[in-house]
Amino acid sequence: MSNILIFEYIFGLLLISSIYCINVQISNNDVEVISHVIDFQQCIQNCNLNKENIKDCKLNCYINFGSLGYRNNFSFGLAPDKLLFDINNQVKAFKINDLNADNSNEDNKIYSLYNNTKSLLNSLNKKYIQSVNLNDENTLVTREYLLELFKDDKFLSDAFNNINNDTYNTLKQLIKNINDSRKTNPTLLNTLLYTSLNNEYGDLVGKLLNKVDGGITKNIIDGTKNDFSESECISRCNISSQHLTSVFINAINEFNEELLNKNDINDIYQHCIKQCKYINHVYELYGNVTLNEINDTFSNKRSLSKRIVEKKKLLRSNENCATNMACKTNQNNIMECKYEDNKLFFNRIDGCSVPGNAEWSFAYDKSILLPSCNGHDACYHCNPIDTNSNSDLESLVTDEYLSCNKKLRENGEKLCDSYDYGSTFNTVKGKIKCYQEVESMVLAVDVAGWQSYTNDRTFTNSDKTGCMCNGSVRKISAQNFLINGKP
Repeated sequence: MSNILIFEYIFGLLLISSIYCINVQISNNDVEVISHVIDFQQCIQNCNLNKENIKDCKLNCYINFGSLGYRNNFSFGLAPDKLLFDINNQVKAFKINDLNADNSNEDNKIYSLYNNTKSLLNSLNKKYIQSVNLNDENTLVTREYLLELFKDDKFLSDAFNNINNDTYNTLKQLIKNINDSRKTNPTLLNTLLYTSLNNEYGDLVGKLLNKVDGGITKNIIDGTKNDFSESECISRCNISSQHLTSVFINAINEFNEELLNKNDINDIYQHCIKQCKYINHVYELYGNVTLNEINDTFSNKRSLSKRIVEKKKLLRSNENCATNMACKTNQNNIMECKYEDNKLFFNRIDGCSVPGNAEWSFAYDKSILLPSCNGHDACYHCNPIDTNSNSDLESLVTDEYLSCNKKLRENGEKLCDSYDYGSTFNTVKGKIKCYQEVESMVLAVDVAGWQSYTNDRTFTNSDKTGCMCNGSVRKISAQNFLINGKP
């Protein structure tokens, strides 16, 4: 069943409640809880249909469902890279026309853009600034009530039969806790909207959003810092652990063995606290950093695009890099590249380096996430896609910076999923801890990575060899890769 149909059921529930005067209220949080329950049940059913590696398949369903809190735990408000991705999608949905194709005068363009931007801001305000509740959040819709309501629908009945009240209640508490923190300030929202819009709208949007007057990346970084609270983070570790416990109590019936005991849950909880402390330390280190090199995103991009220089041979061969890097994909779907193919570029890749002297806690070995860190370093130096074929320069802009960070999250979670932790018992603990590390790693670079990004792009743009950003480098940029033979 498509998750879109969830809302049809909720509408039906409200309608039935009004007809029969049933004393039940449905909130936005209830809708989201039901969505997660249905996703979980769909995952289980898909495993049964595939009939191959059913145990491992179902285990992943339980891990994803149980680790929901940990994967959303550390960013208060949405992490900037997640928020930018969401805003980008909404900007695209408005299908704003290219200004170059519009022959009307600037006043008409501004008026047209104003209407689009106003609609977009209203939508984003409802989602991220104003708390929009259909009804009282404190009224709990019980699992029993939903079972009765959906008794004629086998899929939904199975979904709610597959969890108990403890799981439903902890999930409701967890979703409410996450959603309560998914609020950001208007300045940060305007900043990200400004960053998302087509470059040609830069000057016009600036006239509409007076709060955005440059320093876009600094606004984002400062907003993210202000949203974080170590004590709230630890509190959410506790709620996430309660949910994890309730989910894996039910898993005993599915797997006929205890996959997590109290000591394991506490171990995961303590690891979560370490991530909170690490992020807090990163914020303390970077709280007073002055980012003088940050300029207005659009004027910066336009100035770079105008600096057309004599075209270099991007696949130039010299003593530092081969014409084509011979990277091969291994059995774990990770590319392995030869250091000898491009020494200049690979010497710039420093792996999972930690900002300042912050202590980042790894549950296992940080080499698990090394391929994603390498891809992230490459992305900071060289865009995966050549965004301006008329220039050899790599753009220094916020949206590309955050897109590198978003790919770090995606690639890191892929590595968590594919790593061989050993036994089923260790896989559960290992994946959940790994997800925690990915989330904290991405939030840290969202806040502290801009200087590295600036330095890396500056180095690339000053390169005279053509080795730092060519076709071969773009192929591995923002991908998981390892470097073989690097001293």
